[in-house]
Amino acid sequence: VQLEPDQERVSWPAADGDQHMQVHLEIRVDDLDVAVAHALACGAALAEHQPQEDVRVMLDPEGHPFCLWTLD
Repeated sequence: VQLEPDQERVSWPAADGDQHMQVHLEIRVDDLDVAVAHALACGAALAEHQPQEDVRVMLDPEGHPFCLWTLD
C-alpha cells in the first residue's frame, strides 16, 4: 500500500475545485436497512446527499463514496 500524505478528502457530490471520487463502487444487497446498519457499524457514514429511494450512498472513513442498493 502506498499512502499519499497530501491526499485531499473526497467530496461527494463534488463541486468545482473539490477532489473527485476515483472509483464508483456499487454493492447489491438483499436488505438495505441491514446493510446500512452493518456499514455504519464498520465505520462508514451515511452521505448527506441521497439521490435515489432504493440506493444509500455511504462514505468510508476516508470519505470515499460507495453505494448500497437493492432490487426491491
